Amino acid sequence: MKAVVVEIKDKFVAVLSDDGCISKIKNKNYIIGQEIILKNNLKYIKIAASSAACLILFITPVWAYLTPYSYVSLDINPSFEFSINRFDRVLQVNAINDDGRDTVEHIDISKLKNKEIGEAVKNVLTELKGQGYLNNAKEDGVVVAASSKSQEKTDKLTSALKLAVEEINIKSDKDDSYNNKKDKTNERNKEDKSNSKEKRD
Repeated sequence: MKAVVVEIKDKFVAVLSDDGCISKIKNKNYIIGQEIILKNNLKYIKIAASSAACLILFITPVWAYLTPYSYVSLDINPSFEFSINRFDRVLQVNAINDDGRDTVEHIDISKLKNKEIGEAVKNVLTELKGQGYLNNAKEDGVVVAASSKSQEKTDKLTSALKLAVEEINIKSDKDDSYNNKKDKTNERNKEDKSNSKEKRD
């Protein structure tokens, strides 16, 4: 059964499994948001059946993990909105226009959940690029916006998302397009000057 690490406390971690149960297991250098497999023969403690101390220790962090803290919109046409928690992990992905809804059918949304938002955005852009949606993005651009409960978090998300987009070569493709146009313009200017000189001679 799959589970995601939602809190780390010294030698133990709290994980949220697919069946909605919260479990306490030994920490094997896990990180928040990491997906793991709970083996059938694994001895783990269900928090619901554990001591009150464990409940106090883990329930609040789990609530924090499951609560949306920031929102990220990816607008290319198709357009998407990501709900993420305070750990920058994806909780939900929604299409916000018809093209987005059509595209979602070709993207496994379940694989985006619990991913770090930068990785999730790159995964979506890679999929869209493969489907040919980013051909016009070289000129029109990819708009990624973030909003959060704190301005500091918004600024950090904006910077991280900008890097994520650049890693998919959207920005570099656009820059190459601009440089090619500039080179062609310079060539035309040289030809015009050469023709003018020949006419004067």
